[in-house]
Amino acid sequence: MDEKSKIQMLTVATVLVTVGVLAFLVILVLMEPLAGEFGLLMLLIAAVVVLLPIVLLMKVKRDLKQGFPLVDERGATIKRKAGHYAFMAAIYIILGFMYYDFIFVQVFEAPSLSPTEYFLALDMVLVGVYVAFWWWFTRKGDVVQG
Repeated sequence: MDEKSKIQMLTVATVLVTVGVLAFLVILVLMEPLAGEFGLLMLLIAAVVVLLPIVLLMKVKRDLKQGFPLVDERGATIKRKAGHYAFMAAIYIILGFMYYDFIFVQVFEAPSLSPTEYFLALDMVLVGVYVAFWWWFTRKGDVVQG
């Protein structure tokens, strides 16, 4: 796939994410007023979700105009290594959830989480771990070794 079609695909994905988040907010506002206790937080998260792809798209276009490739060997290695660490974190987090259910919920009668809450917590932590390691390896410089 050439650079032009990659940019077009990225632009379409950015527009779809933006339209999807805005449609979700419109449906949510129609169903329930935003005066609830999480209204401001929800709008802040939606603003980040809408603005982040737009900012990334502008950065990619600027990099392409300067002659940088979209994907290079170092960037692919960084993504692969960060993904590996996020996968390993997922294993430990899921084991932690299991021990929490077996020990704390059944023995100490702690409150149990619903499956949706477990998945949300897992998703948020995994995204955080991936981004943290991606940032660390990007700054570190010796990613190809090891």
